[in-house]
Amino acid sequence: MNRYFYLLLMLLWTTAGHAASTPAPADQPLGDVDRKSVGCLGCHTETDRLSMHDNPAVKLGCTDCHGGDASQIPERGLARLEFEYKRLRDLAHVMPRYPEEWGYPHSAKPQRSYTLLNRESPEFIRFVNPADYRVATQACGACRYPQLALRMAPRGWHLLLPPERRVSTAHRRHYRL
Repeated sequence: MNRYFYLLLMLLWTTAGHAASTPAPADQPLGDVDRKSVGCLGCHTETDRLSMHDNPAVKLGCTDCHGGDASQIPERGLARLEFEYKRLRDLAHVMPRYPEEWGYPHSAKPQRSYTLLNRESPEFIRFVNPADYRVATQACGACRYPQLALRMAPRGWHLLLPPERRVSTAHRRHYRL
């Protein structure tokens, strides 16, 4: 009983503050997949494949996982140094709260960015790394939500308890909590 209670608390805790972004759908038509990727592929042309999923049954567009706005479509031949290109890029991407610390607009992540990510919005974390456990319930949405909740619960439910009632990592491993 207690295990399910803590699992429920963990689910509520992980979804708090993510109402602004919608979870990725379990299924959608290919037209929606294309619509959610067309603006991204206007600039990001050097992708090895359109999705991280090898299974063709998984139909996800770029914004399903990363967020952002795929309706911002650049004209062909638009140079990266032009003002219009920069304007569209900033509209399409989720902007960081601390652009100077990220070196925006360069995409290289700074060293030891974990503490910097702790200060960022959930939308930006999702944009940079949809697999981050803080936002994975939104990025992986309807397909993976039950699996993610079960995977995250053993790692975090004990943190919701007061320090004197917390169970050590060794105890959790031994009792498979």
